Amino acid sequence: MTILRSAVLVLGTALFVQLLLPRLLQTQHPVHVAGSVVQGCENVKNKFSKNFESGQEEFGEAFAVYYKGKPIVDLWGGWADKESLHRWQEDTMSVFWSTTKGSAALCVAMLVDRGLVRYDDLVTKFWPEFGQHGKGNVTVSMLMSHQAGIPLIDEDLSDPAILSNREKMAEIIAAQKPTFPPGTRHGYHALSHGWLANELFQRIEPRQRTIGEFFKDEVAKKFDIDFHIGLPEALDYRVARLGEPRSKMADYIKDVKTVFRILFNMAESKPGIRLVAAQQPALLKFPLLMNNWDYKHIENPAASGIGTARAQAKLYSILAGGGSYNGMTLISPKTLKLATEQVTSGDDFVLGIFYGGAINPQYTRGGFYIGEEEIGHRVFGSPGFGKQAAFADPKENLSWAFLTNGISKYGAVDEPRVAHLVAAVYECLKDL
Repeated sequence: MTILRSAVLVLGTALFVQLLLPRLLQTQHPVHVAGSVVQGCENVKNKFSKNFESGQEEFGEAFAVYYKGKPIVDLWGGWADKESLHRWQEDTMSVFWSTTKGSAALCVAMLVDRGLVRYDDLVTKFWPEFGQHGKGNVTVSMLMSHQAGIPLIDEDLSDPAILSNREKMAEIIAAQKPTFPPGTRHGYHALSHGWLANELFQRIEPRQRTIGEFFKDEVAKKFDIDFHIGLPEALDYRVARLGEPRSKMADYIKDVKTVFRILFNMAESKPGIRLVAAQQPALLKFPLLMNNWDYKHIENPAASGIGTARAQAKLYSILAGGGSYNGMTLISPKTLKLATEQVTSGDDFVLGIFYGGAINPQYTRGGFYIGEEEIGHRVFGSPGFGKQAAFADPKENLSWAFLTNGISKYGAVDEPRVAHLVAAVYECLKDL
């Protein structure tokens, strides 16, 4: 009985410290929500407000939706900098993390559209050095769809000076030995994807522009998209400060199935666990480093995009509508169809194994992420760390984007802040 009493006391103390004490000590501030929705979508704003009222969102966020080429939801709220009580404003930007990969996929697709490259071209046609260690069979499509076999980089990449050195990064990537035979399966290339895509892109693009430079010239300026891959220092004042929410025992208990999957895979020494847990670049281990300008300005088309939810929703609205906007063509319908055809299947060698099948991403020929909403048909886009996301639904001619500066406390499997917003959007379409 003594052991039982001790166990109960320890558990009760832990629950008090984790769940009750932080709430007692926390200063409560009024909920700040702004923006607009069209008539019929009022419930989307209600759901958005509940993210803050329920405590699910402790920092700031924005949510934007386009339908048939027009904005129908544009909301923002919470804190751009919680410590200084600086509110999230209409023009506040934040890090989109891997949602950036969708913009990189678009840029490569635009080169395909211009006849400068084909998806079935070998990477070595443009980058001969890349063929080292059995990588000579990697095609452009394999590189873009996470089948190149190098999700992990062995070199120490904690120094921002190395990360921003194009020649050095190209040398490191080319010399990297594959983790799995290229083309035999897919495995999420969290950060290496950006250096791969950027180096290949510059070698193809006639003016040798980076993906960030190309996006700025050919997409952002022409279509008024407030999104930046490689942030200009003059815009740093608009960027929200990233934060980590308080850990809550209930959050871990809620996702206990995923925890057991991860523990089982660790016990079985699954390779996905080793890839995620070991030798990853500093940014992957410590995402708050993106509050540091030394990292924030680095151009990595896999993870360093910074912008507004409104911008990403507008970008995907153009894609959802077939590739044109206001008489201007961003990309042809033919190439867009080619770029968004799914080419992977089965377990993801990194994320699928790590999460025991709870997350098993699939990718298109051009590098977009394939997803399905509760409506049951396919959408494409790209999710990001912390639960950033931007997607296009061509069937409904709909797009949406979610952005937050609060690193998700819910993990990658069960994220309540976004799901109910998207569900409310599809529900309101019935009234439009």
